Amino acid sequence: MRTRVVLTAICCALLASACSTPEQQAYYAAQEETQRQARYQAFISALKDRCAQYGFREGTESFARCMQNESRAAEVRAREDQARKDKDNRDFQCSLGNEKFCDNRPQRTSCTRDFMGNVQCVTR
Repeated sequence: MRTRVVLTAICCALLASACSTPEQQAYYAAQEETQRQARYQAFISALKDRCAQYGFREGTESFARCMQNESRAAEVRAREDQARKDKDNRDFQCSLGNEKFCDNRPQRTSCTRDFMGNVQCVTR
């Protein structure tokens, strides 16, 4: 009985120590927001620099259009990079023998025509 009380007290103390206070949560949220804003400002600054290098003047309609085009191009590059990383990860997981990643791989079909004119296809 006494052991149960002691173990319960220890478990409660461990659980309480693992929790974070609302002040800590607010601090971490503010820190994450600051980092997100810094990344966004760096992204915008890079776009502005690129458009200025192309010869557009800030504040003009052509500069704004350049910013939009560069932003879209960066978004497409980011999506392509993520797709490439996902494919590499699937290939790696498949090479380790994880079959669920191999099922999504595109299959390749090759067809040949024999001397009688019949077409035979093989899917791998």
